[in-house]
Amino acid sequence: MEVEGQGAKRGTRMSSDAPNTLESRTLKTLWRAVFWVSFPFGILSCVLPIYGKELGATALEVGGLFSAMSFYLNTAVLLAGALLVGVVLRESRR
Repeated sequence: MEVEGQGAKRGTRMSSDAPNTLESRTLKTLWRAVFWVSFPFGILSCVLPIYGKELGATALEVGGLFSAMSFYLNTAVLLAGALLVGVVLRESRR
């Protein structure tokens, strides 16, 4: 079956619809990196209360573990962002 005016089969992509540019590959790579770094922390947030109870922690201590994990994640994101901005600015000046 043909799409009107394009002479292509339905469901196929034209070469102009799927650019294989450096920008799209960079974004795809960045998305994968963010996903695989964030994934363990998502699992950890589900397992942390169970693990804390197994160690004999009270509800207050489990809450403290969540607070410490949140503080660490926020600090790491801010530092990584500052480093990345510095790298991008340095590369753009070349």
